[in-house]
Amino acid sequence: MEPKIWSFQDLASLPRVARGISGVISEYKSHEVVKWPYPCADDERNHEIERRIYTRLGRHARIVHVIAILPERGIVMERLKEPLCLRLKTLQENGDTVSSEQIQRWSLQIAEALHYIHSKRVLQADIGSQNLLLDEKDNLKFADFAGSSIDGEQAFVCSSSRASLRPYWEHHPSIKDEIFAMGSILYEISTGRKPYHDKTDSAVEKLYLAAQFPDTDHLQLGPVIWKCWKIQYEDTAETLSDLQQLFQRKKCSYIWFVEENLMVKSL
Repeated sequence: MEPKIWSFQDLASLPRVARGISGVISEYKSHEVVKWPYPCADDERNHEIERRIYTRLGRHARIVHVIAILPERGIVMERLKEPLCLRLKTLQENGDTVSSEQIQRWSLQIAEALHYIHSKRVLQADIGSQNLLLDEKDNLKFADFAGSSIDGEQAFVCSSSRASLRPYWEHHPSIKDEIFAMGSILYEISTGRKPYHDKTDSAVEKLYLAAQFPDTDHLQLGPVIWKCWKIQYEDTAETLSDLQQLFQRKKCSYIWFVEENLMVKSL
């Protein structure tokens, strides 16, 4: 028997989980959701790009698991817990912050994911906490590649003003654009807020064009964030390596501190 082709009416009848700019996520089966586009040419084009990208990416621990790509329209994927942006908002409202351990884990997971995505000749082009999802073990996974770039083709989405060095009308994504955006998401994880959260988009664009960025000296990831914003990385392999070295130095410093204190107490 041939696979069922889901019409827009069929998909619209499913219980809705969320909706975005270019499509809808609906309940499908237990622990599964289906993403489908709005019935218009631009959204169907972006959906087709997303289908191609998920096929290219295949299975990876840092990418949302795609269970099936339905004929004509619809992408069935695992149902994850919540987007990172919602977790950060909840922490902010409760007066809490992301733990040092979690900052380390999430930053490495983001860098690992982007390194893999770029190795497949894909640019996500809209990197942000809204497109990073948490699973039941609080691990991050990238999602939403509708309108992203594959094999150097045009992207039909772009990052927000706080994650982009250039105005949206000049945007043709590159790896360095993605690294700049990664700096902004690492800042958001570190502080619970987006860069210049209290300023307008136009004000942020002017500050960025003048190479003026928020202070990062006090942040655990400060050196890496700053290099992302200053375009001092050629690729995500360098970013990942810097993060690994940063955490290794901190680990060694902590061990030295503990050993020194134990020696003092024993005297």
